[in-house]
Amino acid sequence: MDRSLRVLRVADVPDNRHGGMSRTMYCTGDCLERAGHRVDYLFHEAFGWRIPRQLQRYLRAWEAAEIIQRRIVAGESWDVVEIHEPLAAPYGLARRRQPSLPPLVAFSYGIDSRGYEAMRNYRAMKGISFPIKSRMTATALVWQAAAGVNMASHVICSNQQDVDYLRTKRGIHASRLTRHHSGVEGPFVEAGARVHDRPPKAILFMGNWIERKGIDDIVPAVTSALVRHPDAAFTIAGCNCPAEAILPSFPESLHSRIQIVPHVPDAESLIRIYSQHSIMLLPSYFEGHPLVMVEAAAMGLAIITTPVCGMLDFITDDVSGLFSPVGDSVGLERALDRLLQEPETAKRLSAKGREVARGHTWESASVKIEAAYRSAVAHASTGKT
Repeated sequence: MDRSLRVLRVADVPDNRHGGMSRTMYCTGDCLERAGHRVDYLFHEAFGWRIPRQLQRYLRAWEAAEIIQRRIVAGESWDVVEIHEPLAAPYGLARRRQPSLPPLVAFSYGIDSRGYEAMRNYRAMKGISFPIKSRMTATALVWQAAAGVNMASHVICSNQQDVDYLRTKRGIHASRLTRHHSGVEGPFVEAGARVHDRPPKAILFMGNWIERKGIDDIVPAVTSALVRHPDAAFTIAGCNCPAEAILPSFPESLHSRIQIVPHVPDAESLIRIYSQHSIMLLPSYFEGHPLVMVEAAAMGLAIITTPVCGMLDFITDDVSGLFSPVGDSVGLERALDRLLQEPETAKRLSAKGREVARGHTWESASVKIEAAYRSAVAHASTGKT
């Protein structure tokens, strides 16, 4: 029987069970603990260096490595240290100097170099400027993230495209790569089964209101949909910005039909929002494996998204959702108009989406993560760093 493991999981995000990344860490961590392992966490609250904001993305990685080593010197021990991809490089360097340190598992929520390339392509398509200073900053972060991945004993990716990229472009052997997936908690699946009377033309966007999420495509597509369908409504939730920062993007005549919910405090609030909508928009140009996609599917929403990253792993076009090409606001408008005009199509897609979501449990995700940890331990035992 395999022995239990003690694991440290590190990410520079708030210690919040309702945040996307931290919820993934906690949900899989809970499953690992039920399987007999011990899981410790190092979140944003543990970082104490006084670092200028513009430098935090670089120096937090070095602080994380320093905290880990300090705790080991103080007597703590782990079999594996899992670090979010952008933070992993300094600890990887420390392991090269001191191979006795626990093996490194890099956890990626979307390979940074692929995300950077997707951003460049999207901005070129849209004619969005990309200043040299911003390019230099982004390139430096990509290099740092790539170094951490290259030095890791094992890499956990969030979608098959990332796995294929690391295998073919970076030369990382398949035995050092694991494809992870987001899961869904039981209350979402149970609540989805109970919702039978939802507004058929209620459209939802859930996530940060940022370029990467496709907001430049959402605005014209939703504007057209609301004009063509006077009984339709649109909600933007979990956007982390106030209504006055978003509403001016839409015609004033539509403001009364657009609801802004800047923060969603808990799972109960999430479930309530999902249950009040029938269509979910997720036109991102880059993602890992979006948690909101799995939750929305479990809750019975019909999903319109782009054929990239984890969306490509989860959605089958016109079977469990609809695809719209990246950056194609007209295509997004067509897909949205189709579901607004064809409620039976939306119901068919949502039924299949719920079926797919039920197979994406945190338990199955944690089994993959445990296997990745054991692979890292075995890799490190060969003397490789």
